[in-house]
Amino acid sequence: MLNSILNVLEIDYSLFVNITKALKSDVPSIAKEGGFIKDGFSAELDFLRNLRNNELSQIIKLQKKYSELTKINSLKIKHNRMLGYHVEVRAIHDESIRDIDLFIHRQTTAQASRFTTNELVDIETQILNSFEKAIKIELEMFNDFANQILQKGKEILNIVHSISELDISFMVANQSVSRNYICPRISNDKILEIIDGRHPVVEHQMRLSENSFISNDCKLNNEDFIWLITGPNMAGKSTYLRQNALIVIMAQAGLFVPAKKAKIGLFDKIFSRVGASDDLAKGQSTFMIEMIETSLILNTSSENSLVILDEIGRGTSTFDGLAIAWSVLEYLHEKIKPITLFATHYHELTELKDSLKNLSCHKMSVKEWNNSIIFMHKILDGEADKSYGIHVAKLAGIPSVVTDSAAKILSDLQSKSQKKKNHNKEIITVNSKEIENFLQEFDKIDVDDISPRQSLDFLYKLKSKRQSNGKSKFKK
Repeated sequence: MLNSILNVLEIDYSLFVNITKALKSDVPSIAKEGGFIKDGFSAELDFLRNLRNNELSQIIKLQKKYSELTKINSLKIKHNRMLGYHVEVRAIHDESIRDIDLFIHRQTTAQASRFTTNELVDIETQILNSFEKAIKIELEMFNDFANQILQKGKEILNIVHSISELDISFMVANQSVSRNYICPRISNDKILEIIDGRHPVVEHQMRLSENSFISNDCKLNNEDFIWLITGPNMAGKSTYLRQNALIVIMAQAGLFVPAKKAKIGLFDKIFSRVGASDDLAKGQSTFMIEMIETSLILNTSSENSLVILDEIGRGTSTFDGLAIAWSVLEYLHEKIKPITLFATHYHELTELKDSLKNLSCHKMSVKEWNNSIIFMHKILDGEADKSYGIHVAKLAGIPSVVTDSAAKILSDLQSKSQKKKNHNKEIITVNSKEIENFLQEFDKIDVDDISPRQSLDFLYKLKSKRQSNGKSKFKK
C-alpha cells in the first residue's frame, strides 16, 4: 500500500509552480474585478497597467493645466459612474468657465458645475480600454489555469485520496504506539469480546489531566447476548456502553482499537438510545423522542446488529417506564436477538435473568466509605442493590438540609413498603391456613349423602367465617 501511495505522489509540479508565480497572495473575492495576477508575469498585462497608470498621471497634469488656464485653484478633475471623468468647479465659477470654448457643459448642481473637454474624453477612453483589456487578459489566464486543473482532475483526486490514506495510516500506526491500541480480530461469529477496553476520547482527556482510565471487559456471544447493567449515576454505565460501540465502529473501519485484546463479529448496524432532547417546537417531548428512537431499533435491527440502550422508560412514570423497559428487553431477547448492552435503574428488571436464558446481570462497582460513595468504574457480575441517588445528589452540591430530608423520606418509604410486604405475607399465610382447614372440612362432606338442611348449615358456617375474619381471607 505504501509503495502504491508513493507512486501516485510522483507529481508534475509545473502547473502548481505556474499558478504560484501568477497569482498574488491577496486576491479579490470576485475574478471579474481583476487585479489578481502579479506584476511581471505577463508583459502585455504590465504594458496595459503602465499605460493606465500613465494616463492617470496625464489626468493629474491636465487638472493642473486647466487650473492655470482658468485661474481657478479649486478646479478638480473627478470621476463618478454617471459622468465618468469630468471637470468640476464651484457654482460661483460657472459663468467664467462657460466663456472658454474648450469646456463643454455637462451638469449643474446647487454647489458645483461640471464640464468635460475633448482631450479629457480621449484620455478617459484610453483608460477604459486599457482597463478592460487588462481584465480580459487576467480572466483568460484564470480560465486557462482552471481548464488545466480540470484536465488533471483525476490525477489530483488520486493524489488527494493517496494523501488521505497515508494520513490515516500514520494516525493508526502512531495510535498503536502512543495510545497503546491493538489490532482487533474480526470474526464471522456472533461475538463481542473486548478485554480491557477503553473509551478513546475519555481516556485521552483523562491523560491530559494526568488521570488514568479504568478499563473494562465486554464478553457477549450467541449464548449470552444481552447484558443488563445496573448501578448508580456517575458510576460509568453510559461511558461503558459508548466505548464498546466505538470500539466496534473503529474495528470495522479498519482501525486499531483501545483494548488489550478484541475479537469482534461483523455487525450490519449499530443502534444507540443513550440520550434524549426535547423538541417542543414539533410537539415532541423527551419521552416521545425516546419512544421514537426505541421504535426504530425494534423495527429495523436484526440478529446481526449491536444495540446499546441507556435508561429506557425514564421519561415517564415509574410503573409505565418499568413496564416498557421490561417488554423491550423481552422483545429483544425473544424476537430479534441482537447483541445488546442495556443499562437501567430499574432493579426489578434483574428478575428477568430467571426467565430469559440469554440474559445476564452486571453492575458498576461502588464502595461506601464515611457515609459517602466511591465510584470504582469497574463492571462486575451481579446486580446493584442500591441506586445511591442521594449520595450522588450530595456530590453534586445539593444543600445538606435537602439531602438529609430526602434520606429520611426514603427511609420512611422503604419502611412502609416493607411493612406492606410483611402485612401481605401475613395475610397470605393466614389465608392459606384458613383455606386448608376449610378444604379439609369440605372434603369430609359426602355430597351424595347430604340433606338440604346440612348444605344450608355449611353455607351459613362459611359466610360467618368470612364476616368474622374479613372478606379478603379466601381471596387467591
